[in-house]
Amino acid sequence: MRGPGKEEPAINQLGRYQSCTPIQNNNWFVKIDGMTEIAPAPGEGPVRPVSVSLHEGTITALKQRTGRRGMSAYVESLIQRELERERLRELIAAAEAEHGPTDQRAVDAKREILRGDAASSADAA
Repeated sequence: MRGPGKEEPAINQLGRYQSCTPIQNNNWFVKIDGMTEIAPAPGEGPVRPVSVSLHEGTITALKQRTGRRGMSAYVESLIQRELERERLRELIAAAEAEHGPTDQRAVDAKREILRGDAASSADAA
């Protein structure tokens, strides 16, 4: 019942260590006390309060951007974005391990097409 991916340590709600394995559809298989369950993906599941420690300057900047009521949503979106980026880095590393490194010239050419720079660079030639 486990999908592809590496297991990562995590702490369950009771404070006991468990293992988490990412699977392809962005859910996690979570093994708690020997039982395997599917955990919610980032941004899914019930919301519950957690405590984090931040530098005073970070808190001030956060309050200036969000006000007092929007901090949780702002932090949630930042964490989700970072988790997405980390997952993308892992996928790229796995693809490069299987297929070799990417050709930077090909990446730059595709980037120009996506940004609409290809027509202007072709006109310049």
